[in-house]
Amino acid sequence: MAPSESPTHLSLSADCLLVEGASRGALYDLASGDVYSIDPVGVAVVRGCQQGLPIARLDKLVPEEGQPLIAGFLESMASSGLASFTDGPRPQPALEPAPHHETLDFIWLEVREDCNLRCRHCYCMSTSRGTAEHRLEPEEWIRVMEQAYDLGCRSLQYIGGEPLLMGDRLFGLAARAREIGFEKQAVFTSLSFLEERWIDRIEDLGMEIACSIYSKQPEIHDLVTTKKGSFERTITNVHRLKERGIQPRFAVTVMKHNQDVVEETMQFLRDLGMEHPGFDLVRPSGRGNDAELLPDKLAGKRAYRTRAEFLQTDRGTFMRRLGGNSCWQGKIAVSSIGDVHPCIMQRDDPAGNVRSEPLASIIAGGIRRYWDLSLDSIEVCRDCEYRYACHDCRPVAYGPTGSLTAKSLYCSYDPYQGEWIDRDLVPLKRPTSDSRPASGRSVAT
Repeated sequence: MAPSESPTHLSLSADCLLVEGASRGALYDLASGDVYSIDPVGVAVVRGCQQGLPIARLDKLVPEEGQPLIAGFLESMASSGLASFTDGPRPQPALEPAPHHETLDFIWLEVREDCNLRCRHCYCMSTSRGTAEHRLEPEEWIRVMEQAYDLGCRSLQYIGGEPLLMGDRLFGLAARAREIGFEKQAVFTSLSFLEERWIDRIEDLGMEIACSIYSKQPEIHDLVTTKKGSFERTITNVHRLKERGIQPRFAVTVMKHNQDVVEETMQFLRDLGMEHPGFDLVRPSGRGNDAELLPDKLAGKRAYRTRAEFLQTDRGTFMRRLGGNSCWQGKIAVSSIGDVHPCIMQRDDPAGNVRSEPLASIIAGGIRRYWDLSLDSIEVCRDCEYRYACHDCRPVAYGPTGSLTAKSLYCSYDPYQGEWIDRDLVPLKRPTSDSRPASGRSVAT
């Protein structure tokens, strides 16, 4: 149905925001979380509506060939709930500047840098020989936890290297963390060794356990860890935990060595009790920063983006990404020698060291260049209309380029052409519609 003749304007809803890219635009419906892709005609029309221009004058904004599309586009906007026909212009509420993230939400404690395995892709390049003479002592870790708690943190994860190499002292730290007030504690371990008394402590302390499994085939898993028999030891300990009612969480890193067995590995993890297993592509950090490890069948992997497919983007998510990095905000990792990083994968140029500076000072100072690094500062991404719908992992870009502001290795969108390209750099066929959804429904012109 065409709009009646009485309304003179189309007014955008308070939850509809236009984000312009180099060649196209995107409409963000912050109420539903949907994101819509629109062509240059749609961009010009929406911009005119934002300026309060009457419907009768919108055709002056677009080329002659685009003018017949305007009526249908306006009706689509209204029927989608993005706008409404009104008797006069209704100004859209101004978007308040995004506040800087100030609180600490999550902390990784890298209690050991050494490991009994030697995984090909290890982000901290662990070996069996560590730096014991420089390692933080338990009392120093306790001080870090107390400071983190005072900054709002209630969730932590012990990592390595192999954190279980710390032995009973690890569970001493966990007991102290619970006394401090931490609500969630996890250990990320290979589970290649596990003492029975530790299972008792894990159960008593209500800790979560996470481990990596690279394949259901022992020879492939061991090929990644480079230690024969590691698969059998890990799976044996998984079953020991499950017998005590402790369900581990599993992580799968996909690389060239296991890229052909992803689906069977996912089913294996479901059989082991993980309801919704997922996987990640190898991150170019530490030993993982090796082109020979990269899977060469990327187009079939969900982590390689070859089409507009984003998670829901509500107002909170939009504002968070407007104000800083979509992943790093609110997180830090503390290395075994006290260096503070924005995450376990980004290890160059630490933001500070807990031995020489309190966490509050580091978060107010050195960490800000990581937390505040939004896609508005990233090459190419700054010109993309999807930049506030997109999750950004900076180490993926930093590893191969050495630049914190390089475009991600795993995104194939060209905002200057408005095209998605596949892993072989062959342009994908464009849909016949000039406007297409990034997620959710379509707004057609």
